[in-house]
Amino acid sequence: MAEKKKYLVNCDVCDMRKASPESLAGYEQIMINADLLLADARSREMMNTLPIVCNVDHVLDVEGEVTIVVNDGDFELRGGMEFEERTILCINGNLSIGAGAQKAMEHIFRCLVNGNVRYTQDMEPFRGKLLVNGRVSCLPADCVALKPEFTVDRYFPLRAKENGTYFAEDRVLMTEEGVDLKALAAKHVRFLTRQLVVREEDVSDAVGMFDENVELHVIPRGFVYAGSGVKLEDSLIKKYGRCLYVDGDLTLEPDSAACLNMVERLYVEGNVRLTRSLTEEFERVDAAYKSLIEIKGRSVRGKVQVSVDQAMLDASPDGVEIANCARVQIDGQVDPQAILNGLEIKNCAQVTCVTAQQGAVELVCRNVAKIVASGHAKDGDADEIETMFAGLWGDAETKVVNADTYCL
Repeated sequence: MAEKKKYLVNCDVCDMRKASPESLAGYEQIMINADLLLADARSREMMNTLPIVCNVDHVLDVEGEVTIVVNDGDFELRGGMEFEERTILCINGNLSIGAGAQKAMEHIFRCLVNGNVRYTQDMEPFRGKLLVNGRVSCLPADCVALKPEFTVDRYFPLRAKENGTYFAEDRVLMTEEGVDLKALAAKHVRFLTRQLVVREEDVSDAVGMFDENVELHVIPRGFVYAGSGVKLEDSLIKKYGRCLYVDGDLTLEPDSAACLNMVERLYVEGNVRLTRSLTEEFERVDAAYKSLIEIKGRSVRGKVQVSVDQAMLDASPDGVEIANCARVQIDGQVDPQAILNGLEIKNCAQVTCVTAQQGAVELVCRNVAKIVASGHAKDGDADEIETMFAGLWGDAETKVVNADTYCL
């Protein structure tokens, strides 16, 4: 059996502290992909002498024994929970830390969270134990936690507590008709949030329930709130009517053309994103917005691999946008001018084309890691990381480890 020459470790937590130069010396390449790498002075020095590539979010220097606990999914730390001393807790999801969880946090050495964290104010002394790849927010004392984006419906004034304080991390929407805001104000209810979206006719009743520094967005009288970042389509008009307030960007695609005749007025807080063929017709609509942004007619997103040929471009007269895909393969028969006129590629890892297309591809790419023309990377030979990944799966010379935690 062939001796392993490469070593690939994929894990949440990789412990390097017990690794020895002798056990790793036979490998030509070693790659560690981890959220957290545990190290000490000895292992750090050893890593400098070996062919190790580390792709990690956090490196933690640790002396002595620790207990590692991994949880996949959202997790809530509550009072009464117990952990062993010096526990490293890894959460692949969102973490909520409730009041009274001091004892649990005292035993936790570090808490790594691949998601968002929300904790109560009494947990603030433990903030330094959190390693977070996401957003962190603190719930003020004596508050009732709501959803980050909370809509006040007509039943909330009946359910709200007298003198209650409510916390919505992102914003509060007072956008529905028939909500008795006067009754809510009479209960001396307070809201803590970043942003308030409210109908113009309700502003005077609403603002007293918020701090003076809240970001205020007022829906003009006669408009109906239609959501944030929406597409103009028949269902939107049927649900909200012909005078629409959009909180964010509004997108128009080729099938939005029929809807423009149905719209009376538009108020868009953000930009209007539309295809070139709709620009002239849209400009006849009574609309307020920040700016018009031209987009391609069809969009392909979130694919592992996308193949682009002339038939795809011919079927999309307003062009094709490819975004957030791993690999894009352009057929060698596609004319470079067709690429310039009809293709936009952004936020993709790799685009492959023939040499004659490379110039056109360069011009239509944005935030693309690598362009390969005729099988060669545009920046020369692949670097050490790319070389190791090439043909890795199924390579008889590669030792592969996939685990939650791994001691090297």
